[in-house]
Amino acid sequence: MSNACIANGLDSQALCTQLTESLKRWWDASADELFAPRTDELIYGTGYNTWGVQTQQKALAAVAYLASQGDESAAGQAIEMLRYNLRSHIEGPHACTDEESWGHTWISVLGIERMMFVIEELRDKGAIPNDLEDELKQVLISEADWLLHEYEIVAGLVDNNKPESNIWNGAILHRVALLYPDAPNAAAYMKKGDTFLYNGISIESDLINDSAFKSEIVGANFFETMSLNHHRYLNVGYMVICLSNVAMLHFSYKRLGKTAPEALYHHADKLWSLVKMLTFEDGRLWRVGGDTRVRYCYCQDYALPMWLLVEDYFGEDCGDLIKGWCDQVFTEQDHNADNLYLSERLSTMKSITPLYFTRLESDRAATLAMTAAWLPMVDRESLEGKPVTQSQWFDDYHGALVQRDETRRVSWVWDGGEGPTGTCVPAQRSDMAEWCMNLLPKLTACGDRNNYSMNEKHMQQFDGGFATIGSVRVMNVGNIFEGGQQGHHLADIKLACIALPDQATTLVFQYVQAAQTHQWQEIRGLQLKMPNELWNDFKREFAGADDRYSIVGNDGRASLINAGKHVLIDDALAVQLLYQNSELDDKQGINIVHQDKRGTGLKHLNHCQVQRAGGFMYTEDLCAPYIHTGALFRVRAGTLMVDTGVAMSTDPSSSISVSEQSTAQSAQKSFHVNVDGAKYAIAINFSDEAQILETNQGRVLAAAKQNGQALEALGFQLIKLH
Repeated sequence: MSNACIANGLDSQALCTQLTESLKRWWDASADELFAPRTDELIYGTGYNTWGVQTQQKALAAVAYLASQGDESAAGQAIEMLRYNLRSHIEGPHACTDEESWGHTWISVLGIERMMFVIEELRDKGAIPNDLEDELKQVLISEADWLLHEYEIVAGLVDNNKPESNIWNGAILHRVALLYPDAPNAAAYMKKGDTFLYNGISIESDLINDSAFKSEIVGANFFETMSLNHHRYLNVGYMVICLSNVAMLHFSYKRLGKTAPEALYHHADKLWSLVKMLTFEDGRLWRVGGDTRVRYCYCQDYALPMWLLVEDYFGEDCGDLIKGWCDQVFTEQDHNADNLYLSERLSTMKSITPLYFTRLESDRAATLAMTAAWLPMVDRESLEGKPVTQSQWFDDYHGALVQRDETRRVSWVWDGGEGPTGTCVPAQRSDMAEWCMNLLPKLTACGDRNNYSMNEKHMQQFDGGFATIGSVRVMNVGNIFEGGQQGHHLADIKLACIALPDQATTLVFQYVQAAQTHQWQEIRGLQLKMPNELWNDFKREFAGADDRYSIVGNDGRASLINAGKHVLIDDALAVQLLYQNSELDDKQGINIVHQDKRGTGLKHLNHCQVQRAGGFMYTEDLCAPYIHTGALFRVRAGTLMVDTGVAMSTDPSSSISVSEQSTAQSAQKSFHVNVDGAKYAIAINFSDEAQILETNQGRVLAAAKQNGQALEALGFQLIKLH
């Protein structure tokens, strides 16, 4: 093997071989997903319109890549898959298996973009029959003309938020002009294509009067902080999707030795700077705003083309990220007995909704094929390693605070995918990160589901850390009885989170009161969710106050362990109960709730398919308190349900204690926290009234809510004494 392919720690040739072998295993294992509607056509998945079309096109990309590597069987299948895809288009003679023809929508060219990198390769090799060449041109011109004449470009920070689709729609217009320069509308394609692209990663300052881009910008899709409110929450995953679509057109231009339009890279550097900060060293995304979909799929997969773009365009070495994520993909494939990518984790989904399952499988296959195709195009000898320079990030709209230290990753986001969510994990332990209502009390009432809506938040960032306090209203919605959809106001959650400036310690305080008398199924305070999945061999070690517990995630048994007031997880993350009060449970200690099946499913939407699809992650849930009787229990209005304070530290040797405390069943608390000799005075007022709180430093005013945005406005103060 030539040393020329080994640069900056990544052996490109060896990885390409692994990727090709992985794709071959996957495709051979996918035989049951294939069927022929006609003698010269082939379908992968359902063959339906919309997502079925996308699935077909992504699988086609993977198969066509295998064909480009000399697999003759795959070559024939790729042509048959392409034929079905083109002929079921609006311009074609047939329809999809659901009797609909596809095309002429805001998303219909996404799958085309994701398969074109190999279609172009097959065209160059003369592997596409002449009749299909004509049909391909007809479909591409048809889609480009529809976008040119019929589609209005929109953009917006929340409503009409269209960053990713504006990028792929702009890219296809440029791509069609590139492929067919003699097309009557080629020049118009490029002009509108630029406008689409400028309205992809568009930001608020693009709209100011002296902006060089104001004439091109319809609206801002990103806040000035580069935060993205996609699907109405802080969506790190779709930041990646945007950059992945930039990559697809970038490498097509590079392949032809031509320069891509400048508009393609509009603010890509700024967006990458944030995404890089929100990525662990092994390639996993740190989704601080949560995720309403299957963990470690889709958006995570499309980080691969993004990293290759960063390498080729910005000259930044992403070899560790690429290899790190590919290794995790290979680990999961090896774990599955059938050689598919997600079959064990998504076994329930596969039986309930095969369209969704094959959609996710094809995402993974397509991105691995892109990686194998583009790795040889990157001059790895010229790449430079560039460290993350941003240690803090703040976004007011989403209530987001992020601290990235050498030893700790800690975040809090009020407007997350399923409500507020926080994370605190050791810097090198991405396998410990979960964000489904993490560090948010989980209150399960009778009825269908609960909805968490943020009332107010106050935030403060300081050198080395942050502090935030706010409140959340819990509504019970989706009841099946007539008139039950509006729901009931069940409880109010008050929360405070402090990332201390010691690069290790994070404090979380929770206070929950019942708003009205209601019946409940389960109440969980704290709720620190610890994944226990295949990437850590389904094994977690918990050292409690009196014993050590080894818990196997997939052992199929449910259990409950009270581990005492101090729990050390994998000798890496210490969790310590500072105080615990509840009128419903006087037991002290952290409960480890071990489930007999996977939880953490899709966002709990109100339709049965989502619930039937099951969960996708084993987690060990650390709760204080944990109230579950096996039957409904009634809680009266005004009852203090949860009153918990906890410290987490990424330094297992850290010594944490509480002294001079006033932490009884009260909405006003003042105490000192001692961390390795450093003492912090903390005063918290979770009530709605002004109070004077005492520490030994003196009287601390914790005012009511009328004083603006200072943390004291809701009743909070943090003072470092020494």
